[in-house]
Amino acid sequence: MAILRRYLEKCFGDDEIRKLKTKESGSDFFDGFKDEIIKKAFDNENLKCVLIENTKNVISFDVKKCLWFEICNVLKCLEICHVFCELDHYIYGNLSTIKFKRDETLETNNYKCDFEFSRFC
Repeated sequence: MAILRRYLEKCFGDDEIRKLKTKESGSDFFDGFKDEIIKKAFDNENLKCVLIENTKNVISFDVKKCLWFEICNVLKCLEICHVFCELDHYIYGNLSTIKFKRDETLETNNYKCDFEFSRFC
């Protein structure tokens, strides 16, 4: 799993972090970030999401259906799903102006992944 984790971090995570860090210095970064996250989550046929909160300082939603979880579940390899889930923490946990919080994942509870992004004030 360590090899897969490192591969995902290097091939996807590091590039995404660089893009976000470049944009992060802008004063309206959080507003643009929210728009991008909503598009990624809700305009995606591989996910089914439910919006929980969308305010000036917080965007939160639950992912109820995820292609990666479904594939890993069918193939009985949820440990691989865990690596995909941890990639979110790797990417979004490295931002200095946004706090990323997720307490639950489909992989751990078979019900939802809860995503919350909040603006550091």
